[in-house]
Amino acid sequence: MSTKHAETVDSIPKIVNVLNQALRVEYSVIYHYPRIISRLRDEEAKKVLDRLVSESLEHADMIAAAVRELGGEPAYAIGPFPAHLDLIEVRLQLEKEKLALQLHREAAGLVPPSNPLRKTFSNLAKAEEFHILAVEGVLSRLS
Repeated sequence: MSTKHAETVDSIPKIVNVLNQALRVEYSVIYHYPRIISRLRDEEAKKVLDRLVSESLEHADMIAAAVRELGGEPAYAIGPFPAHLDLIEVRLQLEKEKLALQLHREAAGLVPPSNPLRKTFSNLAKAEEFHILAVEGVLSRLS
């Protein structure tokens, strides 16, 4: 069952698939960052990553709402967390942020310019650009 903005989207199944990929990435970030934070000693890095958790939770809520609005069912999945923390784990989170940016941009491109969801997805992409810079900053502090 599609709703008010779905009628202006040509490929609803494709965009729902892209959004669900983005939702899985966001939930993985939400799940893994607190575990990374608990193992860090650098207080500034902890603060930065904690902020990203909060923002990613907002992103996940927005994505899930968009999936429902398009008549889809949000898909949630979280990958396993490694036993040992090192810079590789933080770098993996950076790759997830980059993937989220790519998926948000793709979702925006699938929605006509007149559809309000396009602005939502574009704003999410801009936020992911900040997340990438923030994680890169954390990595430089920890290196």
